[in-house]
Amino acid sequence: MTSADLNTWASNFSALRDMLDNYESEAARINPNSPNQGTSQLVAFQYGTCLSMLDLAPWQEKPAWLDAVEFGPTAGNEHKLLASRYVLEATLNHVDNVPLEQARTALRNSADRLEQFAIRWAEEGVDSAELDAIATERRALAGRAKKAAAAVSQQ
Repeated sequence: MTSADLNTWASNFSALRDMLDNYESEAARINPNSPNQGTSQLVAFQYGTCLSMLDLAPWQEKPAWLDAVEFGPTAGNEHKLLASRYVLEATLNHVDNVPLEQARTALRNSADRLEQFAIRWAEEGVDSAELDAIATERRALAGRAKKAAAAVSQQ
């Protein structure tokens, strides 16, 4: 992990938050015949943008660290930990069928919070207590996502 990686992700979280604020106009621009498809479309935009920010193509197999319950070593990968925590939260907003405004608010708050971690860690170094808290939250989100995926595959 470098300060540059964390600064990049601070900027990325800001861009993701801006997308949330401009969802309706962006959705209308991208698909004028069906401009607002609610939380599923919002999450799809966020997910696709995150993949692009991670230099991952949607047709490629996603790396295990993105949604595995156990993230793996965090040293040097703090920016990926923050990004995967956001991706998992966004995904669960879709899975849980969260109403659009509630999902937008939750993701905006998450982007704000994760941006602040990235900025602070880039400037001051990674705070181990904050890192542990994010890893714990991420593990819980990944566990929920894994259970949801298992339930869908049983149908």
